[in-house]
Amino acid sequence: MEILLSQEALHELRQRGKVLTIFQGEYSGCCVGKVPALMADARRPLEQLEQYELFQVEDVKIYLDKKIIGAINGLKIDIQGLWKLKNWTVTPTTTR
Repeated sequence: MEILLSQEALHELRQRGKVLTIFQGEYSGCCVGKVPALMADARRPLEQLEQYELFQVEDVKIYLDKKIIGAINGLKIDIQGLWKLKNWTVTPTTTR
C-alpha cells in the first residue's frame, strides 16, 4: 500500500510524536444522517491494537485500521488549518 504524506503533515507528525492512527469514522448531522469517512488522530490506537496494521513512512509510524486496507490501494495524508485549528485530511488514492 502506498501512503503519501505531504510535507506539512510530515512536519506536524514529527512535532507530535511521529505516530498517526487512521480509522473509519463517520460524520453525522441533522441534514445528512451518518456519512462514513476516513479519519486520523496523531496518536497510537487506544484499544484493540490487533485491528490495526502498522506502516512506516520515513520516521513516522502509521496505524491503519485493517477494515480500510481491503477497500483502497493507497492514501494521501495532509493537514490543513492554523495553530490549534488544524485538521487531518485522509484521501484514498485509488479504491478497489
